[in-house]
Amino acid sequence: MHIFEINMQASDLVREQLRHASSANVVCRNFRHRLASGEIRDVEVYTGPVGLNGKVVLYSIIHDVTERAILQRKLLQSESLHRSLFKTIAEGIIVVGPEGDITAWNEAALGILCITPEQLVAREYALRGPNGARLDMDDFPSARTLRGEYIRQAMFSVRCPDGADRWVIVNSRPLEGDLEMKCSAVVSFSDITDLVQAEESLRLSQSVFEAALEAIIVTDSANRIIAVNPAFTRLTGYEPHEVIGRDPSLLASGEHSRSFYEQMWAGLNIVGHWEGDLHNRRKDGTDYVESIRISVIPERPGHERRYVALFSDVTEKRRMDGLVWRQANYDVLTGLPNRQLFEDRLARSIAHAHRHKGGVSLLFIDLDRFKPVNDRYGHAAGDELLKQVGGRLAKAFREDDTLARIGGDEFAVVVNEAISDSAFAALEGKINRLLEEPFEIFSHRVVVGCSVGMATYPSDASSLDALLSLSDSRMYERKSQRRRA
Repeated sequence: MHIFEINMQASDLVREQLRHASSANVVCRNFRHRLASGEIRDVEVYTGPVGLNGKVVLYSIIHDVTERAILQRKLLQSESLHRSLFKTIAEGIIVVGPEGDITAWNEAALGILCITPEQLVAREYALRGPNGARLDMDDFPSARTLRGEYIRQAMFSVRCPDGADRWVIVNSRPLEGDLEMKCSAVVSFSDITDLVQAEESLRLSQSVFEAALEAIIVTDSANRIIAVNPAFTRLTGYEPHEVIGRDPSLLASGEHSRSFYEQMWAGLNIVGHWEGDLHNRRKDGTDYVESIRISVIPERPGHERRYVALFSDVTEKRRMDGLVWRQANYDVLTGLPNRQLFEDRLARSIAHAHRHKGGVSLLFIDLDRFKPVNDRYGHAAGDELLKQVGGRLAKAFREDDTLARIGGDEFAVVVNEAISDSAFAALEGKINRLLEEPFEIFSHRVVVGCSVGMATYPSDASSLDALLSLSDSRMYERKSQRRRA
């Protein structure tokens, strides 16, 4: 047989190797040979020249090393795989020798620590425990492992050369398998900085939630309560377990109509927030007024829509606001609108009449014989008389008209239509009959009368000031006529 029939290499390469073997003593080569059965085997061949019958021939000693070659290939593949894993794994890995020197690392370790190889080897970083205390070298995970201790899932803070802090979860164990490095430690670690910061942010948010002075309700997309804070319990009297899973309508007092809530939800879902006042009821049955702000937390992947409501008890504030407003706009003595509210209502009525081409009538009423009551019976009697006069005058007008006391013993009425002369004469007579009935003032029988003047917009005057001036002058004109009569 020819050697080319056995050796599986290219013929030119085989010839070159034969020539080389002829000029050397012994040459060792690895080939792939074909057996008589056709099977291909890995062989190790020792070839050298030898004299035979006056000629130089080549002899070869052949060993079948197929199994060894297979094992070597597996070892190479395994080594390649482990090298690839060591380089590409996201977890940082550092190998620390028996003297505490760093002998190997991967790119992830450098990336997590934001460090160069030189800085890593020189240990230009500080390691701190969970309590923030800086660790001595003897307390490093690698040093503890070199003393025979396994470190599993321990959390540390690393101050990197750039001044940044990284939080890492560390595992440290002895390096196994290599007898020459049996005293080395393998330290692996993962960057959990984002998780720690997220947890801190969550803890801060929870602290704010718990400490907030405003009551807070969080509901799901179906408006079921999923969380409340302590301020909610203090305000409403309901404990968390009594309201979780329920609709916030359990607080409703019945003050608001269904259409009110429909409008509130429509605005909330369109704009994304709503604020205003709600009249609600505590667990003990007492009503209160709350100032509330509701915001929508939009749906996002993995999280459904949420509603967050913040509210506080403003019952007393609203009561005081209403009291202050009433004091500014109503006569303390009679409870009727004062001059300020009267002029505001008159201006609004004139504006409405102007837009709708309508009319407004203004009446001025001044009491007759009021001063003698004050002089004879005192100011307290005069005040009581004014109260009773206001009560009687209210019977002469409609609810949408404005009866006001504008000062002293003067009253004014805004009638939201144009009154004809005949209608005014009838109204004037009705007012006089109401006021000419005797009054009982502190056990005294008192009789008074009045003078009434009227002007109409726009037939008599086209502005507020002109209307006021004309009705006032007509009232005094009527008073003069009554005196002469």
